[in-house]
Amino acid sequence: MEDGRATTSDHMAKIGTVEGQDRDWRTIWEDPANADIKSKRTNPHMLFKGDQVQVEDGQPPVLGDPIIVPPKDERADPVDTEKVNKFVRKVPKLELRLRVFDHEYKACKNWKYRLTSPNNPVLTGDVKEDGTVEVELESNGTIEGSLSVWQFETEQPDNPSAVIRDKPVVMRLRIGKLNSMLETDLPDQGLTGLQARLHNMGFGLGNIDGKLGDVTKASIKKFQKRFGVTPADGEPSDATKTKMDELHDKNTDLPAAPEPAKAT
Repeated sequence: MEDGRATTSDHMAKIGTVEGQDRDWRTIWEDPANADIKSKRTNPHMLFKGDQVQVEDGQPPVLGDPIIVPPKDERADPVDTEKVNKFVRKVPKLELRLRVFDHEYKACKNWKYRLTSPNNPVLTGDVKEDGTVEVELESNGTIEGSLSVWQFETEQPDNPSAVIRDKPVVMRLRIGKLNSMLETDLPDQGLTGLQARLHNMGFGLGNIDGKLGDVTKASIKKFQKRFGVTPADGEPSDATKTKMDELHDKNTDLPAAPEPAKAT
């Protein structure tokens, strides 16, 4: 954060670590001082990061969401002297939820995963039936990591410690980097949020910069055609952002690709 404004990869759990306080993000989000921004953001973990929007030379910077971190309540506990006293500090965890699909947008159900991130133990498990990976990270200030997924894994009967698996797909995680898209009072009208989601869903584009250039328009048009948004004109319409929210942010099954037209 800079001067109480969200920047870079800020998310509410990370903001709770300001000055090493390790606070539960809910106590900050629910504070009356943040009532205004709370009324504008339906998802507290999707803050608008002002530094993600590129501005022209001479233009003022685009500011991120204002978050006020109130003073932490002090607590005094009576203890006995001349003896060892133990204190347990409860550190909030970061709840991380991802969805993993193959190139046809089919859930990678029952695939294996391995998630690594700084200051956290390596986490492994199976992708759920709907393509979801849900984990708790020890460090609530985590902003990056790596997720590897693979489909096949076979143990060797003559050597239980040896496992054969297919080549994993490795994805870089940038936790907290996603911008808001549909909420009110967004300086870029949700364009950086739409660009990032297009990138996540495989509709390749260049920089996530808040600029509606030819590459971004082409990516939007591909998305519109694939998921039946009309008109498919490459414009970041409300209908396009609503469909993206439904498919990317909600736990919604993605429709199968349409059958190619048959020659007559």
